[in-house]
Amino acid sequence: MDSAGTGGWHAGESPDKRSIKVARDRGIEISHQRARKVNKEDLVSFDLIFAMDQKNFADLLQLAENEHRHKIHLFLEFAGLGTKDVPDPWYGNESDFVNVFNLLEKASNQAFQRIVNECINK
Repeated sequence: MDSAGTGGWHAGESPDKRSIKVARDRGIEISHQRARKVNKEDLVSFDLIFAMDQKNFADLLQLAENEHRHKIHLFLEFAGLGTKDVPDPWYGNESDFVNVFNLLEKASNQAFQRIVNECINK
């Protein structure tokens, strides 16, 4: 598992302090993470690649060779929560980060269950 963005403008930076706090309040330590830009090797190495919004989804599809495009999914859609984008809390306050965390937690649980079900039904 890894995290990367389609833009490199924050490469090397730590997560937003509000994200660190919200995650830490839930028992998850993310302060060691550093931003990086997704690369073509990621599209080969990973079995699933989740985009948080339509723009990043389109960017990932453009970056990917045809044989790897099937790996790329809009995260909330994959999790069964519709085709909406994960909201970007950057310009909000801590409660916006909490709301996004809650949404991602729910989506992660549902995506995990989908993956388990697909493996069982193979």
